[in-house]
Amino acid sequence: MGLWKEWWRCVAQLRPACTRAATFMWMVLVLLGLSIRSDLAGVTSFVRAGWLLPGAYRRLLHLFHTPALRLGELTSLWTRLACRLFTPLRFGGRPVLAADGLKAPKEGRKMPAVKHLHQESADNSKPAYISGHSFQALGLLVQGPLGQVFCVPLISRIHEGLVFSNRTRRSLLDKLVEMFLPIANLFEEPVLLVADAYYASRKVILPLLAQGHHLVTRVRSNTVAWQPPAEARTGRRGRPSLYGAKLRLAELWSTSSSFTAAPSPVYGETDTELKYLSMDLLWRPVGQLVRFVFDSLGLTDYRVRLGFRDPASSKYVGTDEDWNTAQAALVDIVKGLGMPYTAEEGEAAFYGPKIDFVVKDCIGREWQLGTVQLDYNLPKRF
Repeated sequence: MGLWKEWWRCVAQLRPACTRAATFMWMVLVLLGLSIRSDLAGVTSFVRAGWLLPGAYRRLLHLFHTPALRLGELTSLWTRLACRLFTPLRFGGRPVLAADGLKAPKEGRKMPAVKHLHQESADNSKPAYISGHSFQALGLLVQGPLGQVFCVPLISRIHEGLVFSNRTRRSLLDKLVEMFLPIANLFEEPVLLVADAYYASRKVILPLLAQGHHLVTRVRSNTVAWQPPAEARTGRRGRPSLYGAKLRLAELWSTSSSFTAAPSPVYGETDTELKYLSMDLLWRPVGQLVRFVFDSLGLTDYRVRLGFRDPASSKYVGTDEDWNTAQAALVDIVKGLGMPYTAEEGEAAFYGPKIDFVVKDCIGREWQLGTVQLDYNLPKRF
């Protein structure tokens, strides 16, 4: 009972976002359903979890469209409440927010905002195209009582499939910036935004810098940067150079002697040593100095697992000759690299064997970090 009293104390602080008391109570029922439901079947799961009458279904639907629920004020109240309930992670004195895009497949193709979406992935188990919703979300990184870090969601919006005007030309990057800046202004201080390589763009970086915020992201392996130009010689004809020597960032990994060693800052990792290299270089998409940090994780506690098919199972496609050839090829590759390995039957995909790289976390659990698959069956089906 004490947990529900604390839950109600927190939810009651969201009351100013509703203009009517009845709207607030319906919102409470939705939040209650989100907290206790056992399935993800949308509004119907709220009805079942709260033991509501069937007639409550349409009333709950109306709640998501009513002007009595002010979404902007609700987001502002929840952001301030999250900062009070949790301890925000700070780096260099700045709070840290995380951003990402999410694509959720939906079976109902006539649902609002459902569209044909393309998803990029190095894993061929994910389809290239799906029908569903495309979200962008922001979360606040916070610290737990034992030092662990987790993310508290602050805001999420559907940013593809909704067209309010046929004259708008805003991209997903523009929409993320428009969603991020009002949230960042609530902190009344500069903020760090962590996002993946998709957001390493001029459209995101320049608006953030103009407001005093910074973006921490990843660049692609073929990224090129330039050193600052040397001082222009007096009396030389022509305009001074804007860029210095050209550097391919992927080639800097070969200069391992320039890397600096440091202990891992990750919670629970006491015996892991990192190596990093920091350089301030000119990047043309931004037109100014950008700090690039190269880091080597130095993983040592890992193993290579060869996933072979189970001869007793009938789920695999292809001939025995193709499977034997593919499995022998993976063994030759691993032996040629001088890597110790274990071969495990039943770990192969249904179309071919694979090489798995398995690592351990700080409490000894094993996780598959990456995989290389060899498929002799799919080409024959084209």
